[in-house]
Amino acid sequence: MIVLSYNVRGLGGRVKRKIVKELVLNHKVDFLAIQESKLEVVTESLCRGSWGGDDCDWAFLPSVGNSCGIISIWRKSESNILFSVVGDGFVGICVEWGRNKEFFLW
Repeated sequence: MIVLSYNVRGLGGRVKRKIVKELVLNHKVDFLAIQESKLEVVTESLCRGSWGGDDCDWAFLPSVGNSCGIISIWRKSESNILFSVVGDGFVGICVEWGRNKEFFLW
């Protein structure tokens, strides 16, 4: 499993979304953790566009004003989400992963 954690310091512009998409596709990322998105609203099109396709699911913590914002995106075809938890300053994901259905908690 390939995990990428990236502090984007703002994901509102096309250039940064393109950079994230290229990183995901070039490195065949399975789980992406984005910090400091600075987005109050996270849409389906933003997540799928940043991932580079439809094979993804996500959970997020919106920013408060121009501060914080966390987005977790993962490969849907390889996982079965058990639960997600969003709290003050964190997004937690528990999934069964791969053929062996290993458990991961992020």
